[in-house]
This record gives sequence, structure tokens and C-alpha cells, in this order.
Amino acid sequence: MISDSLCVFSLDADTDLRQVEENLLESAYACQEVRVSIVEQIFFQGSRTRTDQMVSFLQTLFRVEPRIEKLTFDSGLTSFSNVLPVEVLAVALMEGKALQRIDLSYVKIQFRNDNLQWLQDNEAKSQLRQCCLDRASLLIKDHDDNPRHPPEEMTLDPLISMLLQTCPRLAWLTICCSDASGTLTEPTLESLAMAPSLRELMLRNFDLSCQNTVSFLAALQNHSQLGRLTFPTRLTLSVAWAVARYLGSPIALQDLTLTVNQFADDDDDDDDDSTMEETTTQQHILHVIANALLVNPTLQSFRLRGSAKIPANSQQIFAAMLRRNYTLQYLTIQNDTATTNCTDNIMKSRDAAYNIQLYLKLNRYGRQSLLAHEQVSRESWVDAIVEFATDLNCLFYLLQTNPSLCSDGEGRCRLPKGGIPSHK
Repeated sequence: MISDSLCVFSLDADTDLRQVEENLLESAYACQEVRVSIVEQIFFQGSRTRTDQMVSFLQTLFRVEPRIEKLTFDSGLTSFSNVLPVEVLAVALMEGKALQRIDLSYVKIQFRNDNLQWLQDNEAKSQLRQCCLDRASLLIKDHDDNPRHPPEEMTLDPLISMLLQTCPRLAWLTICCSDASGTLTEPTLESLAMAPSLRELMLRNFDLSCQNTVSFLAALQNHSQLGRLTFPTRLTLSVAWAVARYLGSPIALQDLTLTVNQFADDDDDDDDDSTMEETTTQQHILHVIANALLVNPTLQSFRLRGSAKIPANSQQIFAAMLRRNYTLQYLTIQNDTATTNCTDNIMKSRDAAYNIQLYLKLNRYGRQSLLAHEQVSRESWVDAIVEFATDLNCLFYLLQTNPSLCSDGEGRCRLPKGGIPSHK
């Protein structure tokens, strides 16, 4: 299927790639985006001949239409992963001179031992700037073409190494593992942390060990240009302190998302079922992170989400932090699994949620410019009052913070005509 900007190739067991290639040479293609859907698992079936045909097809495609900017490989509309030999991906990276983005969705990248050696020896570079690996997985074959699963700790490491080695301009990388138990090795995480071109990094659906997470965050302290980061974690006290050290380093991070798989003790002692001790540990963890947000001068958005049960008092902790944090503009705490029957706690959470929204709204306006120093003009405060003329809560905060706004400069109170509006 071909449209003005999108060209779709749906490949199954009956597809004659040579005929498709001939059609390419005879047609006048003018598209900037190509999607290749491998809709049957038996399309490649480990066939080197089929792989060579696919490589030739892609070479012809990029020769006929050199302006392709985005290329997607997927498994059609299915939810299972079909095989894509890594040679095909490598050709796309090398031949696509204008290629800016590659998406791999529900595909199983097939590596052979000789592919791994090629990765170490290859010096060619791609112009790719964006890559999304959505539910991608790995299949490794030996010299006899016998499939073998990669080691548990090497879920997607060869593929990530390939991207980092061949794409020196890669600025945006999203990786969603096909298996929630998948992990990444410490060298791969450190390579991601030290990739100088990365500006946005999103890791989803992984089960990273606490030790690897701490090492990853330590390496990130030397990456001052990363602007957006998402990663999953078992949130222990050691990980929380690693987050704090990272946020306290000279970085330019503006958006941070922690996907919490579970709250845990650093010693992973599952025999301790004390609810009180567990709650105390969780509160300590959240206080460490909240204090780190307080001292970080660049972060504008923070999200705490995931499958773990986030403590019910988390909003109170972050509301207290926001009272003195003038830069954070967006805060999301998703606690869908948490339930409580305590009315008092519910009311406290509502008050905290109200305060959170109040402070965030003021921060988005520029509360820092009003409170950062004492030499702020009266006109700046008046501008803020005009901005929030219809928001009584913000008006009350501003007048409470600077009562002199109610006076005429000689200590006399000046009320608006008609008196002070009532808050219903």
C-alpha cells in the first residue's frame, strides 16, 4: 500500500521478494515513511536465502527513495513476535542516508554468533536520531542455526550495543521489554548512561536489580545533557539515595519518571512481615526523594508510578516539599492499587492534593521569580494578582505571602470597591 507519505509492505510466506523488488524499480515512489509488517513466523524460518533477499529489497528501497525518514518493522496486527534477522536492521541503518527514526514493534531480533563479532568490528555510522523498541526481544542462533535463548541478564544487550555503536547521533531512545522479568547488564546500562548524544531515555517493563540501578544512576551523574529519563526500579533506600545523588549533581534533567515495581528493603529480607517497619521504610524512601527534588534546580516534571503500592501519605510528603520547591511544575503520583478505610487519611490526602495543585500552578506561573530574592518590584506582584484574579486560592496565597500588597505604602489597608469577594 502506498500513500503520499506512507508506504506499507505486508510480508507473508507467499511473498515473492524478488517480484517486490522489481516492482520497486518500475514504480515512482515518493514516501518519507515505510512500514514493513512480517505477518507470519515462517517468513524467515532461519533461511539465509530469505535474509539475503530481504537485504537486497531494502537496498533497492533506499536507492529508489533515498528520502525515507522513518522505518517501522512490526508483526502486523498480531500480539506475538515474528523474527527479524539483525542483518536486515543493519542494512536499514547503513543504507538509509536520510533515516531519522526506526521503530521495532513486537519483533524478535535474530542474532548469530558471527553477527556479534560483526558488531565488535563494524565502524560504519548511521544518521539515526530516534529509535523505539516496543516489546522487542532477542533470539540468538549458533553456527549450526540452532536457536538458543540469550542469558537472562542479556535480554536486549546486543541490540542496544549495536544502536549505540552505529548511531552516534541517537538522541531519543525508548525500550519496552517484551518480558517484565527481563533485565539489562550493568555494562549496557552504563553505556546508555554515558551515551553523549542521548537527550531522552525511556526504559519500560524491565526488572533491574538494585545494584545495577545504583550503578546506572551513578554513571548518569556524568551525563549533564540528558533532559528526560524514565526507568523501572525496586525502590529501596539505597536506590532512593542514588536518585538523590543524581538529582543533586550538575545535570540538566527536566523530566523524571520512576516506575516502581516494588518497595523493598536493601537486604531483600522477605521474612520480615512487620507492617509498621515496612511503612517506616517507605516513608523514609519517599522523604529522601522529596528532599532531593527540593534541592534540584532544573526538574520541571516528576512522576511516581508503577505496580507497587505507593504509601497513602505520599501526597503529604510531596506537598510539604512543594511548599519550598519553586521550580517543579508537574507532579504525578499514581497509586491505583492503594486502598484505605480511614476517613482521616482520606481527608488528609485531599488536603495534600489540593496544596500540591496550588503550588504547581503557582510554579508554572513563575513563583520562583517572585520569591527567589527580596528585590522584586511591586509591579511583578501586581501582575501575579491580575493573572490569578479569578482564582481565590492563589490570590489568598499571594496576599498571605506578601501582605504589603493590601496597603497603599503608608500602612493603610486598601480594599477593592464592593469589598472583599466571598469564597463559596
